[in-house]
This record gives sequence, structure tokens and C-alpha cells, in this order.
Amino acid sequence: GAGGGAIVLEASVSLVIEGTGKVLANGAGGGGGGRDSGGSAQSRNGGAGAGGTIVLSAPELTVQPDDAEQISARGGNAELQNGGTIKLDYEGFNGDVPKMAGRIYDTSE
Repeated sequence: GAGGGAIVLEASVSLVIEGTGKVLANGAGGGGGGRDSGGSAQSRNGGAGAGGTIVLSAPELTVQPDDAEQISARGGNAELQNGGTIKLDYEGFNGDVPKMAGRIYDTSE
């Protein structure tokens, strides 16, 4: 499956993600096999894609989505083992640290 890509949200004063807002960089599930070099043999299914990267950066950061899965960098098939990275860069924080990724970096710690 395809990888999750990268999303960077940066603000000079404050960044707020709340309610129904979503930030998703999830990998795709494994895909069906294709034909080998145009022949008749079909290859096996591909593996799940890796999760991508999400960077949330602002002096004042608020993360309060209605559901924890609204901020996610999981791997394909909703896996955390091949999940991506969520990086939080802030001075003041309100809300809950996202957990739907393989790695969480909190630069304020």
C-alpha cells in the first residue's frame, strides 16, 4: 500500500484543532498483486503502507478533537507497528497528546 505522506501545520501565534477537525497521514492497506512483466502469473498482495508524518507547530497549540482517531499517522490497515510520526512543537499546550502513530515526539519535554 501507499505511504501516508507528510503534513506540516505551522502558525506564528496559535494553532487549534478541535471538534470534528481531522489531520490524517495514514498509510494505505496492502493491494492486490499485479501481473509479472505482463505475463500470466499474478504476484502476491503487497504489504500495508507506512504511516506518514504530521508536524503541529505553534507557540500555543490546542489539540481537542472529538475522537482520538482524527489525528492519525497509522500504517495501512490501521496498524501502529508501521505507523508514522506525529511531532508536536509548542510552548503552551491544551488538550490531549495524539497517540495514533508509531512515534510521538513532544519537543516541549
